[in-house]
Amino acid sequence: MDIQKVGKAISQAFRQQARYINKNLGHLGLSIRTLPFLMDIAANEGTSQKDLANRMFTDKTRTVKAVKSLISLGFIDCIPDEKDKRIRVLRISRQGQQKLAEVKKVLAQMNQLIMEDASEEEIIKFVEMLNKIKTKLHVSL
Repeated sequence: MDIQKVGKAISQAFRQQARYINKNLGHLGLSIRTLPFLMDIAANEGTSQKDLANRMFTDKTRTVKAVKSLISLGFIDCIPDEKDKRIRVLRISRQGQQKLAEVKKVLAQMNQLIMEDASEEEIIKFVEMLNKIKTKLHVSL
């Protein structure tokens, strides 16, 4: 198999995922650039921007832009940490909680569409392979 086809297929799949998200969540102001940050914050309430950037394998600048966007859209709040007031933590806002149900529904529909013809074993192998790719590329940076 031509190894270049792997990168091309991943790139094309990512672009189609971005189009799906923009079409179905664009009315909320979300995009492929902000959605992963929102979902990580929802799963890790009270996280700092530094920890968020580390988990997302991204730099401080991209993280700050995404956080500012999510704050301006009303999805998250950035508040002082209760233990250390110098640190600001990220939490889903009340407005964000209301919108999060719709976001999760759209993502569940997308995941169902993507994996509807795949077996449980194929899905597990696919995720393992993507994680290997992510790790190898991250380590090489």
